Amino acid sequence: MLAEEYAAAHPERALELRRFATAAELNAALTSEQPDLLLCGEEMAAQLPGALPAGLPELLFDAPEGFVPLGAELPVLVLREDDRALLEGCDSLEALCEAAVQYGRQHESAFFSADSFARIFACALRQKGSPFFAMREQDLESADYRTVYNQLAEAAFEGGLIAADSPVMAAVTRGELVCGLCSSRELLANEREGLAVRPLPPMAGCEALLDLRLWGLAVLPGADTEAAADFLSFLLADGRMAEAALAAGLIPGADGAWSEADEVLAGLAEAARSARFWLPEAESGYRLRGAAFEESFRAALALLG
Repeated sequence: MLAEEYAAAHPERALELRRFATAAELNAALTSEQPDLLLCGEEMAAQLPGALPAGLPELLFDAPEGFVPLGAELPVLVLREDDRALLEGCDSLEALCEAAVQYGRQHESAFFSADSFARIFACALRQKGSPFFAMREQDLESADYRTVYNQLAEAAFEGGLIAADSPVMAAVTRGELVCGLCSSRELLANEREGLAVRPLPPMAGCEALLDLRLWGLAVLPGADTEAAADFLSFLLADGRMAEAALAAGLIPGADGAWSEADEVLAGLAEAARSARFWLPEAESGYRLRGAAFEESFRAALALLG
């Protein structure tokens, strides 16, 4: 384990790991014991703004102040390597939907699906500068929402888009779909030979802006910055962070040899480098009502197909 390796290399520093079963236990420890570092997601880190020690290497992902992102999860398109040509020209969400329309008219199988259609709406509307409430009545007031909805609906009506029952990665692997939107964690957790990935294409004329989830270490207010810097420097050296991130199903927060291990990892690294990311607010409609929206939208697609 990394903790044991660090302890062996730095016997002069005491390293104590604690796990907190409840938020109350964590809050009590933050008040009384004042730990230096906290392993958490970006939402928790944003509530505990510390300051990063100087001299740390540049990482792939922007993050809240005082937070070192060890790894990330983001949405990507998965496809079979042999089907790359079918996605040529699909450099926008509009082009992807049009490809699905044409494919559905010519074939008996679907072109595209998604593990989360809510994520498509969230990213597309963010790119257009429009809010996503994940509530049909409010969202329909937005012309951008109606545009995305109608494009997906047309693809479903023509048979090129379905709400797949199984994870899209499995459906793509079986040849039931040309491509699908899935989480990068799904790719890292399963057999991926013969597959490739592409970033989710943005709306036409928009910058690629993707919903990102981060996990990492927050430097807490009042931390021993020398001790924190020492451990973080150890973690970021010699590929340790990348190894730990990949083991947890995350895209490592630092470039390195990991990105050359196979086709999928190379694609994930490219997706991480080429897009700009946003962290959905904890109280956003997308976070609060995304699951209910997903269920409703999938039911609508089923009626169209």
